[in-house]
Amino acid sequence: MRKVYVYFAMFLFLFACGGGGTSNDTASDENTPDVNTTPDQVVTDNTTPTPDVVAEDNTNTADTGPTDPFAGIDLTPDPDCTGHWLVGTTGFVVDEDQTPVPGTRVQLCIRDAKDDSLQCLTPATAQDDGSDVITAPVLTRCISEGVMRLVLPKSQRVVQYCPLQLEGEGAIIESSEPFVMFATTPATTLPERGDEEVERTVIFEDGMELDMVPSSFFGSGDGYDGISVRKLAMDTPGLCTTGTSAVEFDIVYGFAPEGDVWKDSYALRQPASPDQAGMLAEFYVLGGLNCTLVDETHVGETEWAKFAEGIVAEDGMVHLSKEAGLPCIGWMGVVFSQPTGTP
Repeated sequence: MRKVYVYFAMFLFLFACGGGGTSNDTASDENTPDVNTTPDQVVTDNTTPTPDVVAEDNTNTADTGPTDPFAGIDLTPDPDCTGHWLVGTTGFVVDEDQTPVPGTRVQLCIRDAKDDSLQCLTPATAQDDGSDVITAPVLTRCISEGVMRLVLPKSQRVVQYCPLQLEGEGAIIESSEPFVMFATTPATTLPERGDEEVERTVIFEDGMELDMVPSSFFGSGDGYDGISVRKLAMDTPGLCTTGTSAVEFDIVYGFAPEGDVWKDSYALRQPASPDQAGMLAEFYVLGGLNCTLVDETHVGETEWAKFAEGIVAEDGMVHLSKEAGLPCIGWMGVVFSQPTGTP
C-alpha cells in the first residue's frame, strides 16, 4: 500500500511529466535514466496519472534584453478570482558565490484557488546571466499557493523548493533575492554496486552513515553511484527550502540526487558529539517529488515531517534502525534538545 500513496501523490503537486499536458518540456536532469526511473523523477509506470504541464507560446523563456517580458499582457485580475492573481514571475539563479548558474530549470507549480487542483507550468531555463521569466497561462493565474522547484540538469547540486510569498505581491512577482543552487560533496565511502540487493554502508564527509540498498533507491542522474550531500546551517543565505518549517533545525542536509526509497528505509547513524550524549535528536524530512514515511503517510511538497527520533549515545552518534530510518532522499533536518523531564 505504501506506493499507492506515492503514485497518487505524483498526480498532485511538483511532478511535471507530460501525462495529459501540452508539453513534454519537464524539469528533468536530461541524463539517461537508470532502470525504472524517469529523468530527475522517481519511478513511475505508464498508467500513473500526472499533472498537466501547462504552457503557451510565450511562456517560460527568459528575456535578458531591455524589453519588458510582460509587455502587452493584461495584468487585470479576474473579478471572480478569490485567490492571488499571478501573471508571472522573474528571478535569478546563482551559486553561493553569486555567480549565475545558467541552464537551471525553474518550474512554478501552483494550487488553483478555484478548484484546488495542482498544476505545474512548463519550466523556464535560466539564461547566461542567471535570469528566468515565467508567464502563467490565463487559466492558471488564480492561485492559493505556489512553489518554485529548481534543478540543474547533469549536476550534483541540491534541488531547491522555494515557496512563493504571495501576501502583498501584485500580478508579477519579482524575486528580491536570487535562488541559490548548493553544490554537494560525494560520499567519502561508496561501495561498488555489486549485488544491488545487498545492503551496504555509505559514509559522508561529516561522518554520517546510511545503510543503503542500491536497488531500492530510485534517484535521477547517476542514482546510487552519484549520492552526495551538503551540510548547511538553518540560516545559510539562499536556503529557501527551510522556509516552510516551523522547526528551527540545528543541522540541515541536502542530498543529491533527489529520489525515493522503494518499499524501504535506510538505517542512519547521525554524528553529534560526546558532550551531547543523552540528548534527544529529532529527525525531519522534506516532501519533494515523492516521499512516503514508513507508516505510509505521504509527505506533501514543501512540508517538513518528523520521521524519527533517537538519543545521542556515548560515542557521540545517534543510531536509527532500519524501521525508523531515512524514508526518502532529498532534504533532512535535525534538532537536538534535552529529553522531556531531564533536569
